[in-house]
Amino acid sequence: MTRLRSSCLPVCVIAIVSLTATIGCFEQRDTVHTEYGKIRGESGGTSVNGVSVLADMLRERGHAVTRYGRLSPKIERYETLVWFPANKDCPSDEAVDRLEQWLDNGYRRTLIYVGYDFAGEVDYYRQLVDVTEGEQQERALRALAEAQLREDARLYDDVSDDWRVMFVGGKPSDDRCRWFNLEIDQRETSNRLAGPLTETLPSKSRPVMQTRAWLKYRQTYLDSHPGRKLENLLTVDQRPFAFRYYEESGDADNFWVSGNQLIFVNNARFLANYGLIEASNRQLAENLIEYVEPHSDVLFLESDENGIEVSDSDYDAHNSWSWITQKPLCYMVPHFLIWGVLFCFAFYPIFGRPRRTTNDRNRSFGDHIAAIGRLSGRHLSTRAARAKVHDYLKANEAVPKKQHKVSKSSGENVSQ
Repeated sequence: MTRLRSSCLPVCVIAIVSLTATIGCFEQRDTVHTEYGKIRGESGGTSVNGVSVLADMLRERGHAVTRYGRLSPKIERYETLVWFPANKDCPSDEAVDRLEQWLDNGYRRTLIYVGYDFAGEVDYYRQLVDVTEGEQQERALRALAEAQLREDARLYDDVSDDWRVMFVGGKPSDDRCRWFNLEIDQRETSNRLAGPLTETLPSKSRPVMQTRAWLKYRQTYLDSHPGRKLENLLTVDQRPFAFRYYEESGDADNFWVSGNQLIFVNNARFLANYGLIEASNRQLAENLIEYVEPHSDVLFLESDENGIEVSDSDYDAHNSWSWITQKPLCYMVPHFLIWGVLFCFAFYPIFGRPRRTTNDRNRSFGDHIAAIGRLSGRHLSTRAARAKVHDYLKANEAVPKKQHKVSKSSGENVSQ
């Protein structure tokens, strides 16, 4: 029992240290999650920039909602795609071609594209500054300044060098994204909203919109798609904040029109989790959902700062062990592996665990002989075991004779 307790002590110490180190790797409870455009994941569901609330609103309307991280044949199963790209770069030509193909392959399909110009943590810390005092307010002010710097860096640094050409002189180039032009201007804050999305909003409770990156519709796109029309869904100070390209469904001029549409929103201010705290923003989101085909299957496209992957196969060619590198498993697995190896060394050594035995003085030499026999029987053949016994007996027969001779000679010497 004493031996068992002494061996368990180091294992318990290792377990406590490993669990403490693992827990220490996690973020604090009061950490503000800022993961953008995700409905689930490590912090997407609770992130101020996540869209889990929007996904729940769609489910309440009878839509089946799921998520996916690639443009593959799987998207053909869905009537509505919602994409919150995590960078300001224009979607690649390959991605645009694949999404246009998806539109052409179906009927009454909807793509909602939301620009990357929103940082909910800035609004969160700004509100926190107003409701705190003393040391808490100082911490909130520091966090607000850091969040504002990150937002500025994200707005300008995430834009590729090709896109920077569009901002010179405020005149966007006409040979970039086929869907829209991107123009970065001074930050504008206004509640002078208009358009179909504001029809059910009370005039005295209009939400405040902020934006610096404006998505502008492209006339060249409309010219290349004669069947599609333009509609401004929401304007801020008479500047388009949300617009759509659409086709009227039905028989027009003896050919069938698909009724597909592309909806573009400047940013996620009234669609992200933190923005949807306000009732007026929720009403705007509800009005936008009205443009989605009722009871359709909705797929949220989730991408990172490198854009979205385009694939011709639904098979994920990534390493099957890549899940270990995801949080929080990337913190937990190494600790438990080390703990498991040390546990095996402590309890399952290669030659077995040593045992403390009591000395039995009532043993005879015959017990020794029996033990030697059992050991020989385990590791030697019958012939070899018999040969060993024969050699042993032969050696024992020779010993008394030699002693007899010595005794005899000793006796003669004594007699002499």
